[in-house]
Amino acid sequence: MKNQIIILLSFVLISLSFIACEGEKKVKTDTETENKQTKTVEKCKSLFIIAEDRSGSTSDHRKLTATDYKKVFNQFQQKADGQIAVRVIGNPAPSEREFFMLPILSQKELQEVPQSAKMSIKGKIRKENRLITEENNKIATKNIHNIDGFISEKISKHVLNYHPNKNKDITNIDDALKHLEMKVNEPTFRNYDNINILIVSDGLHDATKLKSALIFNPKPRVNVFLIGWKDKSVFNSIASVDSFESVDGFIAYYKTLKCKK
Repeated sequence: MKNQIIILLSFVLISLSFIACEGEKKVKTDTETENKQTKTVEKCKSLFIIAEDRSGSTSDHRKLTATDYKKVFNQFQQKADGQIAVRVIGNPAPSEREFFMLPILSQKELQEVPQSAKMSIKGKIRKENRLITEENNKIATKNIHNIDGFISEKISKHVLNYHPNKNKDITNIDDALKHLEMKVNEPTFRNYDNINILIVSDGLHDATKLKSALIFNPKPRVNVFLIGWKDKSVFNSIASVDSFESVDGFIAYYKTLKCKK
């Protein structure tokens, strides 16, 4: 009888220890999940511009494909919200000279769960966070849908299938830079956290007998990424300028780039 009581007590103690461990494990898992969720929604307000030279003179690097655009745009919507802008460099028709714009819908931030709060408060916040996560998933799906439509309706038709105006295949870099400067200096983007610009071009102007040097003086917080550009002196006033040997090199780098506020 004594042995049976000892065995029973041992079983009870083991059971209680198991329950305590499982409870501790669940609390730890919930905390890790909450921390992970909080980190994944940290996004910044950003303008991302791609200015791509589609003229015949740019043959020393490959041009972007629809797949390239989709990769970059999807990466953008995962780390930021704001707007995407795309413009052709070359000799576009007046109707194609403007930037094609795509707004990326904002996602809501999750609430931090205070460890010192009452269980009822924690439960309420967790429930609200689950609803926010569901809504954010819907927004992400909507953004991806809009990206696909933007690529098929704007990028494929007007960028990938670009034809020079009146079949005059020239590269008007001067006009493209002036237009780009006007875009990034618009008051719409004054309160954005950052502006990233990808320029895919050799940077050689041949549209006019340009006597003076090219000029590009955007406001601060502009980061420039170059593919194929020859003379980089036009970007001397910009603090952050990075050059890439290929489109693939930029895409691999952009995937790891954090969106800094």
